[in-house]
Amino acid sequence: MKDLKIDYDNENGERVTKEYDTIMDFIDEIESDSFDIPMMDYNIVNAKFFENPLQTYHFATIEHLYNHCKEIVK
Repeated sequence: MKDLKIDYDNENGERVTKEYDTIMDFIDEIESDSFDIPMMDYNIVNAKFFENPLQTYHFATIEHLYNHCKEIVK
């Protein structure tokens, strides 16, 4: 089971889908040195937590999702 599944529009307008085993994996990717900083502005972000359709949320940007995830793991 994946803790987080996301899809978003990248800078080319392409729809990208990613899955993370844990929410911390997503946070670690964002905070890593190899992270693509412009990705924080990618928009129209859909996120499903814990493969639960009732926990599907929409965020304006990856940055908003990242901030939400940081609050979850506090």
